[in-house]
Amino acid sequence: MTGRPQNILHRIIEYDAETKKGLCSRCGPTDVRIRSYKGGGPFVYCWFKRVEERYHITRQQYEELLELQDGICAICEGDLTNWHFDHDHKTDTIRGILCNSCNRGIGYLKDSPKILRRAAKYLERPPIFQTARAKFYKDKRTLRYVSTGRTR
Repeated sequence: MTGRPQNILHRIIEYDAETKKGLCSRCGPTDVRIRSYKGGGPFVYCWFKRVEERYHITRQQYEELLELQDGICAICEGDLTNWHFDHDHKTDTIRGILCNSCNRGIGYLKDSPKILRRAAKYLERPPIFQTARAKFYKDKRTLRYVSTGRTR
């Protein structure tokens, strides 16, 4: 295929490049993505078309999932201004909608519940607090190891 990709079913009729909102011939009002190709100017496409192809989810299912989560991240319950579909990387099955930080966090921890539980345990009680001779105090800026005076 040469030049820009063509998408007959999801043709963008009009769009605003600044807000990245547009009108898709199939979806109606939608988010658009704008890409440049070597063969010409910008190519504008319906973002949801790619979602349908990759995850096999309809716009209605997406909206139901978003409503089920009350429009917030499924983990930290934060804002979804920069969000991602969390999905199983082996099957591409969607698990939920996450903010960018939570999505990256579980990705870096290999999507492993076991590793995530160990990370939570680590944060709640770091190994240094488990030693009998570890005595710590907090001042305004640092956490110091009392017996050696090293700043951590």
